[in-house]
Amino acid sequence: MAAVGPLRGRMADRGGSDRLVLVCGAVFSAGLLALALLPGSLWWLAVPLALAVGVFGSPANQIVRALWPRLTFGAERNAIYAAEATTQELLFVFSPVLTAGVVAFAGPRWALGLLSVLALAGAVGFAHSLRRAGVTGPDPEQRDSDSARPRPAGVCCARGRCASCCSCRCC
Repeated sequence: MAAVGPLRGRMADRGGSDRLVLVCGAVFSAGLLALALLPGSLWWLAVPLALAVGVFGSPANQIVRALWPRLTFGAERNAIYAAEATTQELLFVFSPVLTAGVVAFAGPRWALGLLSVLALAGAVGFAHSLRRAGVTGPDPEQRDSDSARPRPAGVCCARGRCASCCSCRCC
């Protein structure tokens, strides 16, 4: 299982991020569904199953963060990063509350089933969006710049930003 993390990183960097999201979403969703349907007498299997399922959490956040430099520039990019961070914090706050509400009103099995459906729907929707946007492969500019020699600090790149800037990510 330890090799899955680096493998996912290589797969996302080299292309096929839509397939990676779909595979992780399908395995994660199936694992949540298996946890929901696990008989009470086999409760001890929940721990290793949950650990295995957790390895396949969607890499959507990492993929999106890697896409922003390809899609936005300057102040627009900073605003997008701020909006994304705010949205993520709101999800961290409200998701447990909503999940607890489902557990309280319908039970834990229904909550896991709902999370399974939402995980699969989110993965399919995100993969579809990546395909429609045409950003499933590696960044062509990044591929070209990987073979180039690094610029000395203070030298501007083609986009007019300083190579010594920590936030531009274009150099």
